[in-house]
Amino acid sequence: MHAPSKEQIAIGRPLPFPVYDRDGQLLLREGYVIESMRQFETLSETGVFRRNGSGMIPLVGVRRVERPNALPAATSNSGGSTQREIPFESLALPVGARFTLERIGHDEQRYTTRLFGYIPGVSLLVETPLADGGVVMFREGESCIARAFSGTDAFAFSAIVLSVRYAPDAYLHLTYPKRVSGTSVRAERRIDVKLIATVSHATAEGPVSSPCRVVDLSAGGAQLEARVPLGEVGERVEVAFRLPTHRGEATLALAAEIRTVGQADGERRLHGVQFQDLDPVHGLALQGYVARAAATRGTENKSG
Repeated sequence: MHAPSKEQIAIGRPLPFPVYDRDGQLLLREGYVIESMRQFETLSETGVFRRNGSGMIPLVGVRRVERPNALPAATSNSGGSTQREIPFESLALPVGARFTLERIGHDEQRYTTRLFGYIPGVSLLVETPLADGGVVMFREGESCIARAFSGTDAFAFSAIVLSVRYAPDAYLHLTYPKRVSGTSVRAERRIDVKLIATVSHATAEGPVSSPCRVVDLSAGGAQLEARVPLGEVGERVEVAFRLPTHRGEATLALAAEIRTVGQADGERRLHGVQFQDLDPVHGLALQGYVARAAATRGTENKSG
């Protein structure tokens, strides 16, 4: 096995130099040891750089990105997704939007948080995540990767914890991202599935849970087949099902809105639903499952 060159990052070995994001923010100091592939992948997601004189150069083994002052055109890959970089403001994330934070060089947990607000060019204000019944203890100066999911778009950006506050509520100030790396899965990408599910919906007599089956699935919605009505068009429901992932089965309970109601063969009814307020973790799980399944089966896109 060859020893890593001075331009490479090696898992299990001290960093020979500090590493930065594309905007020159320090992510890890010289001498830090990356202990797992997960940490390496987290760093790689938004790009890892080292200083070279007055400039920044991408590291060997990490995907190259454009210079900070250049906004690359969108590119597509064979998996039906589009990768691009966009300004943070164009996400138009509302107050309360959920996304995840992963602490670089600390643990491999992804914590769900909410957006409290932001000052363009200054900072983001986010809720301090909770875990094990208490707030997660972030430190000022700590590096993290933030991920958001909106519809069929997944976004990631690096950030530094500027300030930790506990009043009037526990919240963090994060560095304002100059740009965000985004991956968009085409909305029409759908795959045929046979997943057992349960739909909970309100009736005049109270909440009712009905068994059904997910017969096709996309990153933004699904087609449900049931023997009983699951609700009317425009009604909000909760769809729960188990989704196979590369790490095992994940149980998802997703808020959704019924968009179409139709009749299948015999007495079966079809309900087209669009997922609402997706947790980033769930959105990424759906996106990954659909992309992997489509690639494996060679499924052609169906209009959704």
